[in-house]
Amino acid sequence: MSAFLAVLTMFLILPRFVSAQVVINEFSAKTDTEWVELYNSSSESVDLEGWEIVDGNSISSDDLTISGIILSKGFLVFDHPKGWLNDSGDTIKLYDNSTPSGELLDGFTYNSTSDETSISRIPDGSGNFVYDTNPTKGGLNQPPPTPTEEPTQASAPVSTSTPTPTSTPTPTNILTPISTSTPTQTPSPKVLSAATDSGIYNVFFQESTTSSSLSAQLPLPTSKPGANPTLIGTGILTLSVSAFLFRHQLLDKVK
Repeated sequence: MSAFLAVLTMFLILPRFVSAQVVINEFSAKTDTEWVELYNSSSESVDLEGWEIVDGNSISSDDLTISGIILSKGFLVFDHPKGWLNDSGDTIKLYDNSTPSGELLDGFTYNSTSDETSISRIPDGSGNFVYDTNPTKGGLNQPPPTPTEEPTQASAPVSTSTPTPTSTPTPTNILTPISTSTPTQTPSPKVLSAATDSGIYNVFFQESTTSSSLSAQLPLPTSKPGANPTLIGTGILTLSVSAFLFRHQLLDKVK
């Protein structure tokens, strides 16, 4: 008898345990057709015959009686005409068909939401409700899109040019100044004199000797441009005459 009661107790408890794993997973209250999505997180299919989805008001005619088999890890979606769920906020509750009265399995009270969006559990079946998600009616819920920030454009680094090293000029050889030799002064020609009684001859002889001495000391340029042949001839003639007269004078004294 005790064994029979134990089996009966487990039979009565097990369906309740499986049913408790069916939850409100996603809903949309601000669309033309409002809808509620259920999710079965258990490992077994669940029969939803006679279950109810109700809102927060006390009007029983608004309650949505549902039916159908929801598969393990599966979804079922139930639609309702616009005006059932309030746009400014409401409460959704899920009841099973247990006797003598239905048992509250899940519920959520929401605030105002945006148009054409949904409120979703993330992750499915166990997570918290997230507002303004992209509707995924009958499918896996997705997190809301992360706002992308415009990347800040980094200013281009100012390139610092490395100064080109200035080459040190190679010092040029300093020219050694050419020493200018001091010209040797040509000694003044000595005037040869001869003992003679003739004053005119003495003067003539002195001038001729001087010219002869200068000619002997200073070599005549053979190729210097501008030399006067007349002066050269005159000097030679003067020397010849002077020599002749000097010789003649010496011969007269000898006699």
